[in-house]
Parts: sequence; C-alpha cells; structure tokens
Amino acid sequence: MNRTDWLQALLHFDRPVSEITSSLAHFGWDSDEKLVTLKREHFVSILKRYLDDEISSEEVTAWANAIECREDIGFDEEHEDLVRETLHELANPYLTRPLSREIASELIERLS
Repeated sequence: MNRTDWLQALLHFDRPVSEITSSLAHFGWDSDEKLVTLKREHFVSILKRYLDDEISSEEVTAWANAIECREDIGFDEEHEDLVRETLHELANPYLTRPLSREIASELIERLS
C-alpha cells in the first residue's frame, strides 16, 4: 500500500491504529500537499462504532491522535472549524472531556 492508501485506512480506521501508524512512519509527518481529507462522516462512523462497542474510547483517542498533527491530512473546508474542534476533543480527553456514550451521541448529533 502507498501513503495515500494508509492514510485512507487511518481515516476509516479499518486496521489497528498501531499497524497504520507503523506503516505511515515510513513516510513521515511532513507533506507539501494534503493527500486525504478528514470529514464529519469519518467522526460519525468512528463514534457509531464506539457506541456499538466495536472500539473502545482509548482506541478512539489513539485514532484521533494519529490524525491530529499530520500535514498530509486536510480538513473538510466546508466544516473545517467543526472538524478541527472535534478532532482536538477526541485526541485530548484529559484536556477536554473523556469520551462517554453521552458525549459520543452529542458529537454525532453536532456532526450530522
């Protein structure tokens, strides 16, 4: 898989985060261009999987952290502020608030 494929795998969380980040480490964090775009739909999908007990709050945090500082991932321009705020909240539960079923439902409603 190439860099874009691994970034897509990250956004869709279709492999363990540790496997994806290990593979992406070969490409580095820096990029002159955005290869993929993080959208509201990605969050909704991940949060629904959390509510369905497919993934844990720790896995959601690891997923968000893996995305947060990458220069090769862009943000949906139409909803950039919302996408950035949601990413920050999920990546930093000790600075914001820990993910719970109630918060996940609230975020899904806000993102929909």
